[in-house]
Amino acid sequence: MVTFFDDFNRVDGAIGANWIQAPGITNGGFSIGSNQIIGGTANSVARWKTAITYTSVFSQAIYQGGLYVGPIVAASAFAAGPYAGAGTWYAFRTSNTGCQIGQKDAGLTSTPALVSSTTLPVAGDVLRLEYDGTTLTAKINGTIVLTYTPVTPISIASQPYVGIVQASTAYSGLAILDDWSGGDIPVPSVPLLQEAGISLLTESGPSLFTE
Repeated sequence: MVTFFDDFNRVDGAIGANWIQAPGITNGGFSIGSNQIIGGTANSVARWKTAITYTSVFSQAIYQGGLYVGPIVAASAFAAGPYAGAGTWYAFRTSNTGCQIGQKDAGLTSTPALVSSTTLPVAGDVLRLEYDGTTLTAKINGTIVLTYTPVTPISIASQPYVGIVQASTAYSGLAILDDWSGGDIPVPSVPLLQEAGISLLTESGPSLFTE
């Protein structure tokens, strides 16, 4: 199991060397403030710099305020320019009526909702988005609130990044997240092998990468 983690507990200012923001964003982008991550004055998106080479992934963060903010999975490398051309991803974000799973396509400045819920996150809730290459599952504090199966799913192999997004300029500076983590979702152990006394080679624990 590989897990990346950032508690954002550092000096106010730049988001940090482990994060890649969509190039070309001016007067905005995420930044660190009061040991949390805060959205800027423009649509903001950032991915962890390390790709995930697994078939099931997750991204999650503690929600602390704002709308249209949350974790992303299956993100591209943001090599095509600023936010509008920054590639594609799936997002689980808050909205003014609850929460949504959305999909950002290249060239768009918005992340249209694929499916919505009237469940309204509150400060302190953990927003989590899981993706197994076929189905998206959104959870709040471990409880499933939304699922969606895209008609043409994004390939994790071709877009192996996870991160965070603030998908609205109307709530700039109000979108706040904390204690982000992302990584792979391990395949369940095989009971028959365990019963036979066969040990599987696994990592001794999660690989933890922090700022």
